[in-house]
Amino acid sequence: MQATKAIVQNIDKPTQADIDAWKEKHGDIRKLGVANTDYYCIVFKPGRKELSYANSTEGDAFTWNESLLKTVWLGGSPEILTNEHLFLSICAQLLPLVKAQESYMEKL
Repeated sequence: MQATKAIVQNIDKPTQADIDAWKEKHGDIRKLGVANTDYYCIVFKPGRKELSYANSTEGDAFTWNESLLKTVWLGGSPEILTNEHLFLSICAQLLPLVKAQESYMEKL
């Protein structure tokens, strides 16, 4: 998936075959859900290209979140993109999604 393209097609009730195909294409995929509801989305872990695209969007943190979410979105409840409360709930999970593996430095 190219980072410059937003959601091409939403699969709101993905099958195991859809999930397997996404895993094959993207590797690490995650299900992000809104607590105490049936709303969720399935996203792939963003790489440099997706993060670079999100960082290139002008605006505030909400614009960044929306850009990133649309870029890594694979399927789920489309209401998350249109309902402010659902969107904000899912945004809380985006930063942990992009957390990189810890690194270290040592003097040689």
